[in-house]
Amino acid sequence: IRKGLEEYFVNNNVYPAALTDLTTGSAPIVKTMPTDPKNASPFVYTYTPANTNSTYTLTACLENDQDSGASVVAAVAPCTTKTFEVVNGN
Repeated sequence: IRKGLEEYFVNNNVYPAALTDLTTGSAPIVKTMPTDPKNASPFVYTYTPANTNSTYTLTACLENDQDSGASVVAAVAPCTTKTFEVVNGN
């Protein structure tokens, strides 16, 4: 998803308003949007563009509250464990 967002930015000089923008049009950047294996709330990937379309946040709920790493943050609702968060700040 992140690679598709960056390619969209290169082509359009803004990030998309929605992830579906990556899969539509005559030449979609992403043919099929990946889904979380559980694919039921709260286990879904969330994309939040900034108002200026110059940055975004990708969020996913982690099943294991023992997971750690540079991109793991405290639980963000509706997660009850930990959240994997990728923030882009161009």
